[in-house]
Amino acid sequence: MNLGYCTLQSVDLFWVGIHHHFQHFLVKTLLQFWILQAD
Repeated sequence: MNLGYCTLQSVDLFWVGIHHHFQHFLVKTLLQFWILQAD
């Protein structure tokens, strides 16, 4: 297996993970804000 390719895969997974986590955090924050506004 190519080491460069393996590293690329790891970095890609890392960024996908960060993006997914950030998206989840953003949605959670928006929902909380929306609920507070509705209240």
